[in-house]
Amino acid sequence: MDLESVQKLDEEDPLAEKRKKFLLPKGKKIFLDGNSLGPLTLVANEGLSKLSTNNGAMISSQLEPS
Repeated sequence: MDLESVQKLDEEDPLAEKRKKFLLPKGKKIFLDGNSLGPLTLVANEGLSKLSTNNGAMISSQLEPS
């Protein structure tokens, strides 16, 4: 298999749009992780960010002296 064949397969990949839904390394890198469920989705990343922000504010308010 040559580079041209692989690029053609990439262009015809019906799942290529799904790639945009994941938090992947920038540039021409691939994601390899043997102890993972895969790369984090953008939706999950946003949810975790909101959760940590909301819980951080709640914890901070409980730690303030009365």
